[in-house]
Order: sequence, then structure tokens, then C-alpha cells
Amino acid sequence: MNESYVANLLGAFGLAITDATEAAGAGEPLYESAHEALVLIANNGGRSLDWLRRRLDLTHSGAVRLADRLQRDGLLTRSRSGREVALALTPAGSALVARLMAARSQALAALLAPLDAGDRAGLVRIIDAMLCAKPRRRADADRGCRRCDWASCGDRCPISRSVSEE
Repeated sequence: MNESYVANLLGAFGLAITDATEAAGAGEPLYESAHEALVLIANNGGRSLDWLRRRLDLTHSGAVRLADRLQRDGLLTRSRSGREVALALTPAGSALVARLMAARSQALAALLAPLDAGDRAGLVRIIDAMLCAKPRRRADADRGCRRCDWASCGDRCPISRSVSEE
């Protein structure tokens, strides 16, 4: 089989996934880093601003501006614990994450709809193998799951299983 054709199909499918999931969240007044920050905080409440900064690959000032905006929008709270600032979602932030995750789930289900159970099982094996193949640091793994429904994977997450160093 022509390898460039396979790569091209994979790229087109990646764009289809991106387009579908971005369209699913289009009704929410969010910018990309806010969506990602909220999902990460929802799954890792109490972490520091520096932790979030590393997961989103932001500068310190960029992370502070993002947290300021999320707090101003009523989606995030910050509390000081010694030198660290712990982050948590407000009820409004949690509700927004729930809406985003539900819309994402619907969009992805629509992409999977043409596949029968056997095809889905094969797709899981293929994607799992591809995602496990690259060793990652913990921060990079969390970044890879920055829009995921973490509860869906649990211990089976192929990205988390690829962590080689903290």
C-alpha cells in the first residue's frame, strides 16, 4: 500500500476529528486554551498554576492571564497554599466542562457511527498502538489528554501508559 496515501488519510481523519470537536464546542464562549485549561483542572483540581502552565506550554505571564480571565468569567477559583496557587473549578466551570464533554462525545460518536463493533475494536487496537508507541513525560501525557474525558479511559489510557518519566 502507498505509505503517503495512508499518511494522507490519517491526516484527513485527524482534521475531521478536530473539525467535529471544535464545532461541538462552538456554542460556548471559549478560546482554545480556556477549554483545555478547564478540562485539565476538572481532572486535576488543586494543582498549581505552574502545573497548568507546563501542561499548556504557556509562559508564566500567559498562564496568569488565562487564570485571571477564567476567574473573571466565574469559571475558576484560586487559593494560595504557601508559595503555590491552587486551581479549582467553580460550579459554573464544572457545568461548562460537562457541556463541552457531552458535545465532544456526541461529535465523536457521529464519526464512529458507520463502524460496526468489529471495526471499532480494530480501530481501538490501532489507535492504542499508535498512542503507546511514543514515550512521554507526565506533563506531555497530560497535554495529550487536555481535551479528553479522562473517566472514559481510566487506567486504560494509552497516552498515560506511555509515560516513561515524571
